[in-house]
Amino acid sequence: MEYIYLNEYVEKMKQVAEECVSRVLNGHEDGKYVLKIPNLKREFGMESIDDTLLVDMLSERDEVSIIEQDCDSIYVEVAPEYIGEAKQTDLKVISPQELKTMLAKHYLWLYDEYGGVQADLSNCYVENFNFNNQDMCSVVMNGAKFVNCSFWETSLCSAECVGTKFNSCNMMDITAEECNFYGAEFRYCRMDRGVYTHSNFHTAKFVQNEMSGVSLVNACVADSVWVDNDNATTDMRNTVDSIEDWESQGDVPGMQM
Repeated sequence: MEYIYLNEYVEKMKQVAEECVSRVLNGHEDGKYVLKIPNLKREFGMESIDDTLLVDMLSERDEVSIIEQDCDSIYVEVAPEYIGEAKQTDLKVISPQELKTMLAKHYLWLYDEYGGVQADLSNCYVENFNFNNQDMCSVVMNGAKFVNCSFWETSLCSAECVGTKFNSCNMMDITAEECNFYGAEFRYCRMDRGVYTHSNFHTAKFVQNEMSGVSLVNACVADSVWVDNDNATTDMRNTVDSIEDWESQGDVPGMQM
């Protein structure tokens, strides 16, 4: 006797496992990634996903070396041979006082006041800093990494953010029009209601961000990577997914450093 429902369930579980491996390989940071079980159930319409079986299936994959599980998440470590060559990083740790001074001088620079200096945070590491309500238009932060920082209602228009990493940051209600986010990464960020119109996200990566009401109108999303984001209400009207079309527009945020 053939059990049609069981066969369908097996095929569905195979699809879920394949999608999980794809997300892990595309979305991991330093070889680690967290799969959210409720998200998988919602996306695949499978309230009956057997997470224990899923863990067993993933454990058989060559790409995965370590798996742990709790009630809502599966913690995955990628096998070293699938991570690729690690990039060398040499980020400068910058103090809160240095940041405050830099932002004050940047504000003077924006308005052509005496003592003003354009803020340059390139290749800096910043953790647990409050940038809320700051005018950071045209700031340079290429190659920087921000962890657990808050940019609520901050203006980043025309900023240079090439290869910049935002990890677990509050970026709600941010205004970042005409920015250059070439190769930037956004991981586990709250980005709700952010405005990024006409910004460049060529080869940028978005991993497990909350993006309700975000505006990417007229932005370049060519070759960008999207992994398990809550972006059902993100406004992506007139986005450009061809780098040739983006470059042909002329005066647009640059493509790289």
